[in-house]
Amino acid sequence: RTGVTIGGESTNEEMCLAFPVYYPQVEMNTCGSLPTFDQLLPFLFEDVPAEYQASFAVLLNDTSGPTIQAVLNQLEWNEQQINSFEEKLYQTGTQIAFCRSDNQLNVTIEQIPDVCCYYNPAKP
Repeated sequence: RTGVTIGGESTNEEMCLAFPVYYPQVEMNTCGSLPTFDQLLPFLFEDVPAEYQASFAVLLNDTSGPTIQAVLNQLEWNEQQINSFEEKLYQTGTQIAFCRSDNQLNVTIEQIPDVCCYYNPAKP
């Protein structure tokens, strides 16, 4: 890919679905989470060159303007910016977590969980 991939359910988006097994049964239909982009401003001032900052600032003030994907695709990304963006938004930022049951929607804003251990396949 040559551009930023945003999460979603289409084949052009990052499709990430999980089907956890749990016990005892809890009445819920759907659960999910998404980043709040609360760390977008620090990323903007620390990692985005001045000539692109106005495009990013529009995202903070105008919801009818360009999409976040369009603005992110304007930036000529380097490895340092990619790492900083991922760290700020997906490791140190907050997320909206939601679960819906038949009659109720529970929504919380919380720190992104710390994933402590990554899978390392056994060597043959």
